[in-house]
Amino acid sequence: MAEGSTTPAEENTGPVSPLSPTRPDGWPDWLGRRPIPITERDRLRQSIDADRLSRETARAQTDQQLAPHFSYIVIEGLNPGQHPRKHTRLRARITIALRLAAGEDHRTHYEATSHRITLGIAGPDARERTRALRQEIQRIGRGHRWTITEDIH
Repeated sequence: MAEGSTTPAEENTGPVSPLSPTRPDGWPDWLGRRPIPITERDRLRQSIDADRLSRETARAQTDQQLAPHFSYIVIEGLNPGQHPRKHTRLRARITIALRLAAGEDHRTHYEATSHRITLGIAGPDARERTRALRQEIQRIGRGHRWTITEDIH
């Protein structure tokens, strides 16, 4: 070939185009989208925020309706007196009875002084569980002069 002569393939090619189209602002338009106007963006953000707020409000109302009920048992008349080991074993048996009555997925409350223990169970079926706990504590406390009261909230 002579100098200055070109092949037909080279003659048909025009200016090299970029690999992707560009947007009016100069950035590549890989997804074929246009920039959103500021007013439209603000409207979308307000809509999203309002939706999020309504979902959070609905969730809070549902949580309030499903709030657990608490049932308490108060054992009074415990006397550590002359047998502190026996008293400690009784307290341990009461604590175990509380854990068994409550089950794995229920919250419990335990508050003790030297002569009084308050036991609580939370949950939608707390009353039934507290009744079972009371029966177990009466069984444990046979022969003792305990006063057992039930407080249901």
